[in-house]
Amino acid sequence: MAKDSKETDHLAEFAKGLGDKAPTSIKEIAKVLVEMTSRFIEAMNKFTATVTALGSSTSDIKTELTSVTTSMKFMNDCFEEFKGDVKSIREELSEVKNRSLECHRENERLNREMKDVRRQLVELKQYSRKNNLELKGVPFTENEDLKETLKQITTRLGVDVPSQDIDVVLRVASKGLPNVIVKFNSRSTRDSVLQAAKNQSINQSINQSIFLFQQHVCWGP
Repeated sequence: MAKDSKETDHLAEFAKGLGDKAPTSIKEIAKVLVEMTSRFIEAMNKFTATVTALGSSTSDIKTELTSVTTSMKFMNDCFEEFKGDVKSIREELSEVKNRSLECHRENERLNREMKDVRRQLVELKQYSRKNNLELKGVPFTENEDLKETLKQITTRLGVDVPSQDIDVVLRVASKGLPNVIVKFNSRSTRDSVLQAAKNQSINQSINQSIFLFQQHVCWGP
């Protein structure tokens, strides 16, 4: 009974906090209990709603964090792929640079060889013309005999050139009057005719024309 009395006293104190006076009858106590139960249920509902809201917020935060994590992973994968592409491009550029350097060196080597070949070609052509003389201004006539014309010219120069010392006499294409190329069988014969032409100023010759004797040289390919 003492225990029931104490619980009643506690209930009375709590109920007094709800109203102006403490309940004294069973009916008043029951009313207080109903009110307390209602308030407890209301408080529990609020608590449950709060917990649910917190749970929803936590779920949203987790979802957002998952999205951020996924985005960061995607960005990291893209960055790693970009780094790989940059490395590949650098390797390709390095290879292209090396090939370009090799091509440049090969081009220089080929240029040197080409210059050497041209020089040798000029020397060969010059050597093949070592017995030649070129005559400019020799008048052109129908059915001309260039060997006979050459003989008349060398006679006027005071140089005796036997027919067997002359290999070829022909005209070559040039601007205006075609020049005459003479190929002697020996270098000494050519030099004799050239020196005589240098020593003697030819003011008159066949058809009163002026002839110009010069070496038939090659100036390059």
